[in-house]
Amino acid sequence: MSNPEDIKWCVDSMRADLKMLAAPADQQIEYLNRRLGPGDCADELALEFHDDFQFLMDRAKLLPQMQIQALQTVDALLDKMSGQKLAQLWTFDALRSATEWEQVRISAAIALNLWPGESPRGENVERKGIDDD
Repeated sequence: MSNPEDIKWCVDSMRADLKMLAAPADQQIEYLNRRLGPGDCADELALEFHDDFQFLMDRAKLLPQMQIQALQTVDALLDKMSGQKLAQLWTFDALRSATEWEQVRISAAIALNLWPGESPRGENVERKGIDDD
């Protein structure tokens, strides 16, 4: 069983992942440039999400079913974009223009809206979920 602090950290990290996946392309690119330096590295958004997704899915019984389904939708969209044949989807140009990334943004915003804490617009909202007391 995981330490409660690890779970809380991962919940907070997932919230940040969803906010970034739901953000406009220019904000995503600014984040990636700050974090990793210049260069097409859009895959880092998916990698960060995937790490937290795996951790939480290993503890899925702690999450409400609606949150699990929303996270699985985001994961499935990112997974469909994977593979060498789709490498062009992991560029900054693709972040700005690919319909696949727009679908990810919409799904991440929906998942974030179900997540405890803040809505995608930053409004404080009451949510039932993993980190409710």
